[in-house]
Amino acid sequence: MGDYHVIHKIEHRLIGLIVQKVEIEDFSSFLVDNNMTVLRTNGRKYSWTNGRTYTMIDGAFMNVNWMIVMPASEVILLDPRYSDHSLLSLSLAQEDTVKAKPFKFRNHLSEHEKFQEIISKA
Repeated sequence: MGDYHVIHKIEHRLIGLIVQKVEIEDFSSFLVDNNMTVLRTNGRKYSWTNGRTYTMIDGAFMNVNWMIVMPASEVILLDPRYSDHSLLSLSLAQEDTVKAKPFKFRNHLSEHEKFQEIISKA
């Protein structure tokens, strides 16, 4: 996790120099050659600015083992405060904590006077 001074997608630079294909290819090749992928980001769209140009040059990578164990992990881009770089907060999560609850039938409902009527309409 950190500042890599390179981008891997054209949309990771707003204004400034035109994105060159070679800068994307080199970085993408590095990720592929090392069996890595970019960790999902949330929060701000760009991680660095000089007031004119905005880029996404900070982040984190993960390998397949990390994806299997911590699939809901993400990097949260926070306000830069006193720097030209956004603060990065790494959130490690094995899975989403919200899970569906199993269905439970309440027997006392069948004793309601309109139970049969409601069931037949459904």
